[in-house]
Amino acid sequence: MKFNYRALGVVVLMAAVLIGIVVIWLAIPRESSAEDKAKGQLRQQQTEVRIAQRIATEAAVKQKKEAESESANSPPRVRVSNSTMAVRIENTGTQNWNQMVVYVNDTPPFTFKVTVAAPAVGAAVNIPLASFAKKDGTRFNPTATKVTQIWVGGGGRDFQSFNASPLSR
Repeated sequence: MKFNYRALGVVVLMAAVLIGIVVIWLAIPRESSAEDKAKGQLRQQQTEVRIAQRIATEAAVKQKKEAESESANSPPRVRVSNSTMAVRIENTGTQNWNQMVVYVNDTPPFTFKVTVAAPAVGAAVNIPLASFAKKDGTRFNPTATKVTQIWVGGGGRDFQSFNASPLSR
């Protein structure tokens, strides 16, 4: 049997290349495990910050859309309730407006009316029913007449009708 020196040369060459690759790989500086852990924590914090920024951006966009949808002419966003002696109006919108006109019973402007300062966003105002009056000066009598409908608007805003929803009777 004849020895194949050519095959042996190829094997030796391949072994030398493999040894060279291993030596180079071992020569590359490696990070310690503490550094790896610190980098992993930093990446986690960066991810959490990006998530928080995205949530904040989405919330701001939503709030802006809600504010834009509440235009100056649209009816005010309010929660309306009443008792036997007063009407309570809470501004649930995202904008303040200066003046509020409130009508009770029947259709404006042919019914009892009062003009008051509008409540700030999140605030409420209680309006005594005895302060409502018609154009001819006739005052609303809460002991003789029951509130059935409440209209809220004014200050450049359209009017919106609410059915009376007594707090206490």
